[in-house]
Amino acid sequence: MVVRFEDTRVATLIRPLDRTLVAAKFAFVPAVAAILSLIAVTPLLDVGATGIVNVLIGIVAPAVAVLYLLLLRGEAVSKRVDKILAQVSRWVALTCNHDYASTHQEGSIACRMTPESLQAPLFDYLRQEALVEELVRSCEDDSDPDYWFVEGEGGSGKTRAALMLVQALVRHERLCGLGIRCHLYDFGEGAERQHQLLNGLGSPSQTGAVILIDNFQLVEEEVLSELTTRLVKSRAPRQARLVVILARREAALGSQGLGPI
Repeated sequence: MVVRFEDTRVATLIRPLDRTLVAAKFAFVPAVAAILSLIAVTPLLDVGATGIVNVLIGIVAPAVAVLYLLLLRGEAVSKRVDKILAQVSRWVALTCNHDYASTHQEGSIACRMTPESLQAPLFDYLRQEALVEELVRSCEDDSDPDYWFVEGEGGSGKTRAALMLVQALVRHERLCGLGIRCHLYDFGEGAERQHQLLNGLGSPSQTGAVILIDNFQLVEEEVLSELTTRLVKSRAPRQARLVVILARREAALGSQGLGPI
């Protein structure tokens, strides 16, 4: 199964809606900054002197820009907006029964909002359910970053298990915010995708997020060395909440000599 995303974050809603909500998140911050600046400046504009007005505009414009950056980076604001986005995704996930493929043919609004990659397959993946439950329990324990190495033969449902995890997190009452912060890196897409993972680790967008690495048996030697240092040996505070590495059993053990972490 091949799943390609324009960026690494797994969209839990159809791409146009997902992008609209993300854009709304960033639009919310300058709107708040503009409102606050107007509240502060309006009483002063009654002075009527053109020179004073120009001075005020010169002062307020940089202040609004600084306020925008502070609000955008503010953890409290970001968490509140992300919580709203997570609740929308959770409503979609719970309204449309994604466990059965037949429900997607009914054409309900919630089902139409669901990306094809997260819709129920034509046949069940019962063996993956136990794995997904374990991974969800691992996410519930937010004490330390957790690393999982999942092996399986080609076509055994490793990628589907990763997407089932995303869906399970989005449905979760407490972890739905984590469900919209899952990033999938398919190492089968080449060296550029592998280095993209290295560049993204430790970034604000992926701190405390879920990182899913597919086709890990194709990892380059230098990427493997750097990834081992960054994930296992590093004690940096800005780490992912959960890292799941998926690889073909024969290739992983035969070519790279890898085993469970």
